[in-house]
Amino acid sequence: MHIELAQNPNFLKYYAKWQSDPSSVVFVAISEMFRTHGLIDDAIKVAEAGLKHHPGLISGHLALAKAYLANNDKRKAREEAISVLGLMPNNETAKEILADKYSESGAIAAAPKIDKADFEEEVTEELPLAAVEDEQPVLDSKPWHTVTMARILAQQGDIERAKKIYASIIAKEPDNETARAELSKL
Repeated sequence: MHIELAQNPNFLKYYAKWQSDPSSVVFVAISEMFRTHGLIDDAIKVAEAGLKHHPGLISGHLALAKAYLANNDKRKAREEAISVLGLMPNNETAKEILADKYSESGAIAAAPKIDKADFEEEVTEELPLAAVEDEQPVLDSKPWHTVTMARILAQQGDIERAKKIYASIIAKEPDNETARAELSKL
């Protein structure tokens, strides 16, 4: 886990907003932050969960495509790019993904961050890059139980919540050795 995310007030605000409102589009920013910090599995999980609420959100499909690229899963990245082009035929980033512009080596660095131009028709004041009001994180919602979130909580000294999240992960994924090992350390 990157300490930068645990100390990033924007990330923590977006994460809290998403936990309190799973239908919020802030999932795009969270997925992008995870991806750019190398937390690819978390980036994919967040984008997939968000797209269940917003199946037509271009920026969400692009975030997922870029996470798949970072995971070297070109097939799934291409599927997402095709979804984007179905919604916005002139989207340059989706075209670049389909043209195989991003190499497997360095896909994390090569895949650009989502730009406003990627989803011009969606821009509203409610987009993830808009200011989010201060609020306390709601950390007891099971869809947001990830090893990354448990690590953040443990680093911030909230050991009990971290333990609850690890226990929730283990209940859902009994073979998750990472969660088991980190829970035993607490």
